[in-house]
Amino acid sequence: MISVVIILAVLLSSGVAFAGLLQEDRSFSQAAVNVAVSQELPYYERFMQENYDKRTTFEQRKQAYLTDNGAYFVDDHYFQGLWAWLENDDPRISDGIQMLLDNWGSETCVAMAAAMRAMQHPNTPATDREKIYQSYLQEIEFAKNGEGVFGGANVNAGIQKVVGLYLFLQEFPEENIPDIVYTYPEGDPTFKEFCYNSRCYQKGSRYDFFQLLEDYIQYRYDWYVKDDFGSNEFDVGAYMWTYVEAAVLVHDLVDETPLRRYTTAEKMRAKSKMIIDFLLLDMGMEFSANQWGGAKGAREYYNYWTSKKDITAQQCIFLGLGCAFSAPYKPYYDIYLSNYRAPDVILDVTDISDEPDAYWHQHMEYNASASREGKATFVTKFYNLGGGFDYSWVLNVKSDEVDGDGVHIGVPFRLWTRDTPIHDDVSEYVYPEMVPGGNHSQYRNAIFSKESNQNLHMFTALHQSGEGAYEQRLQQWDYYTQEGNRYFFQEGRTMVILELDDGGAFLEVAVQGVDYPDMEAFKQAFVGGTTTSRGDVLSKSGSTGEVLVNGQPAYDYPFDRLETMDYQGNYIIEWDQKVMTVSKHGRTCTYDFNVWTYQGDCGAASPPPTCDFDINGDGAVNVLDVQEMVNALLHDNPKGLCIDLDGDGAGDGQDLQTLVELILEN
Repeated sequence: MISVVIILAVLLSSGVAFAGLLQEDRSFSQAAVNVAVSQELPYYERFMQENYDKRTTFEQRKQAYLTDNGAYFVDDHYFQGLWAWLENDDPRISDGIQMLLDNWGSETCVAMAAAMRAMQHPNTPATDREKIYQSYLQEIEFAKNGEGVFGGANVNAGIQKVVGLYLFLQEFPEENIPDIVYTYPEGDPTFKEFCYNSRCYQKGSRYDFFQLLEDYIQYRYDWYVKDDFGSNEFDVGAYMWTYVEAAVLVHDLVDETPLRRYTTAEKMRAKSKMIIDFLLLDMGMEFSANQWGGAKGAREYYNYWTSKKDITAQQCIFLGLGCAFSAPYKPYYDIYLSNYRAPDVILDVTDISDEPDAYWHQHMEYNASASREGKATFVTKFYNLGGGFDYSWVLNVKSDEVDGDGVHIGVPFRLWTRDTPIHDDVSEYVYPEMVPGGNHSQYRNAIFSKESNQNLHMFTALHQSGEGAYEQRLQQWDYYTQEGNRYFFQEGRTMVILELDDGGAFLEVAVQGVDYPDMEAFKQAFVGGTTTSRGDVLSKSGSTGEVLVNGQPAYDYPFDRLETMDYQGNYIIEWDQKVMTVSKHGRTCTYDFNVWTYQGDCGAASPPPTCDFDINGDGAVNVLDVQEMVNALLHDNPKGLCIDLDGDGAGDGQDLQTLVELILEN
């Protein structure tokens, strides 16, 4: 393989002023270092690392996944490479499909839905299609017997089963059962008697199977956006992605069929698009500091906060957030084959990296399964704080930590307090210990709690086990000291002061250069107790339990289903009687979930401009194209060449890095 050194030597021998380029274009200098540091990483991970903290497009991320061709997944869930193998017509397709079928009923039953994408792919061998076909027939037999889709599944797994069978019957209408008995185990949380559009399904009665499945999907869609929605699985890294996955498969694969009676494939596709947009906002508006903000429901596990980092995966694939830390475990990477694209306005509101340093937004959600039926998260570029309305909170901090090889490892970097034991080994945190926070009140960047006997807990990417690991995690902050009952922390530009005693806790967060010039100034301004450094006195109403600021209610509570307000008092997301309006930078999209229509700037993101890697137009991509690009960068591109290879709107050293990588790969 040609090395970077050889390419640079060729450039130098060609008379290119390479030293001048390094002086004039520092971005290329860093790009060259990144290439050298990360050569041993799988291509997909290398792409994510080299674009750390930089916005990439869905098409770029997809191409990186296809180029990687499964290498990223070798040591963890190998079959996640299947979708690249299908696109690349790789000989391992049959092996991948067998592994998919081996996972048919495991995880969250997502294989039972995703298999339809594999079944319809033109590169799937006929023998493998038959295997998938027989697997679905077996599920239908289970359903006939009151098993399978009608029992033994929780809500996130149930929607996968329903979507898989729905799409299968659409493809093979002759397998439909016009009079199946609707039955399920008593107490099953997934399936119950339900109605959709005046069609009611009662246990023990007979119904058209396809229609039952279609109505169940729409019933669940209605449920997601209900004003009184409640589920402790929403916002949980282990499960939330499955609801997106199911909607994506319907969006991509729904088609007309003679079985369809009450709605059209176009309407189902539109509904699914609206649900995907909604769910991505649900996840993305709490995302900053490369981490999904807030305490996420009643179900979490330590490894979803530490080694697996699954909470960033779908935010990365569809929104481009937190991509350096995606894990191969979840979600299913078949969504890289999706034809869904997030609208520009959603990409804009969820990505706050281009906002001023003083920017923040407060994201609020109604959830009947959350404490006091709501949650709020304060989101900045540097940290996010919050989660539950008055129970369960966590502080996530942006960290640029790297390991010895220069690979970014800054996730997780989080802190909370609770009356549970501190563990050196984070794997010893068991439910409900890992549900962070105690009874508390929050106002923007401050938390106070009157719970006694709380301990300070912290997770980081390093020092997760071994004697003294907890103390090492504390020392991993850029700055950490304790003075009496006050703890002082700084990581990057995020500054934290925590006052902790037998009577409770008070925490305040500030950004260096925005709130205070440095930690010393923050210390001098800090008051503690229940008073912020800005002089706001926080309390909780004895009658309603609501947060009070200087004696006045802090929030318009109860919250609407989904709503976000920014630091200038503007609504980014506004909710009114199941009509959601999303607005940012002159774009607006309005979703009416009463009649399931949308209007405005709701279309897919604009495709990036594409430039040919053959810069000099000689029919080959080689070192001569690198030389041509270097000349263009050195001399302000006098020839007007198309050199913006990564589609970020600028021809720069990052594009040169992209070109060099392509030549190295080939």
